[in-house]
Amino acid sequence: MRKVNVLLGFSVVAILLFSLAHAGVVRVEVCHRPPGKDIWQTITIPEIILSNHLAHGDLAGSCDDNLDILCDDGNPCTVDVDYDNLICLQEKIPVNCDDENPCTNEICDESIGCVYEPVICDDGNLCTLSQCAPDTGECVNVPIVCGIYEECNEDTGTCEVPTVVSAGGRIWMDRNLGASRVATSPTDSLAYGDLYQWGRGTDGHQLRTSETTTTLSSTYDPGHGYFIVVGDFGPGRWMLQHDNSLWQGVSGINNPCPEGFRLPTITEWEIEALSWANNDVEGPFKSPLKLVLAGQRISSNGSFRRVGMFPFYWSSTVGGYGDDNYFAYHFSFYGGDYEVGLDVSASGSSVRCIQD
Repeated sequence: MRKVNVLLGFSVVAILLFSLAHAGVVRVEVCHRPPGKDIWQTITIPEIILSNHLAHGDLAGSCDDNLDILCDDGNPCTVDVDYDNLICLQEKIPVNCDDENPCTNEICDESIGCVYEPVICDDGNLCTLSQCAPDTGECVNVPIVCGIYEECNEDTGTCEVPTVVSAGGRIWMDRNLGASRVATSPTDSLAYGDLYQWGRGTDGHQLRTSETTTTLSSTYDPGHGYFIVVGDFGPGRWMLQHDNSLWQGVSGINNPCPEGFRLPTITEWEIEALSWANNDVEGPFKSPLKLVLAGQRISSNGSFRRVGMFPFYWSSTVGGYGDDNYFAYHFSFYGGDYEVGLDVSASGSSVRCIQD
């Protein structure tokens, strides 16, 4: 009887000690591979011994949580896990690298996985901006927009003022201001260009379609694009007070030419004329300048005269009678010879720019 009580007392003590030992112990899941076996199973262990398990190759967390590691075949271009059923796939599926961007080419590199290469849009033309349309994936080639009087040089892709070197060795623009192309004949209307009143800027008045006004401008900038007419007995100028400096050199206040260009002097026009084979219509046209018969706009009423028959090119050289210096020299040719003449500044004539 005493022996039974002793044994019973010992069992109670043992149970109490076991309960006390496990009271408050935090337990965690690990994905465990038993030694010598090629299977993995989820077990629960005291957190205090987690590091020991990890050191022997177990994985923290349940095996379901570690499917990416357990199922990995080492190829980033395959799908290894069926996440719906939480199993490793025996027959691997290719990875879908589609980023839904039509402007990328998607490939899977077995060393690194999905690679996204931009679609290369290049039409081989330096004067277009080639880009991929994000909505369609199609290549769109947009022409480079150059400044006024400039064109894109297809050899360099830069915007430049198109020029020619004359027989006199000077660099000129290859067309009249406002012309859409180099002349194909002396009467090529697309090469006529605009008709400027002497000293005015490029404000719209020079267009052959511009309307007229009889109000003279009080400043060098009229603030509108009307062609200012002066009537049959008017002063011959479009300003109340004429200013001879408006078209003098590249820094002239209203110089209409591109940067680095200016109107030629009348002497520079005459030097060019001496280099032509003759001074009839064909001589100037067959020169590098390819001059055309653009006609003139009359100062009195804004109508046109001699279009397709004669040219009138402004120079920067001014002249006049007495104190009325509102005349400037123009250059023309017809009848086998060239002509240097004075004209009122309110007349509309062609402009061909020379590099300074």
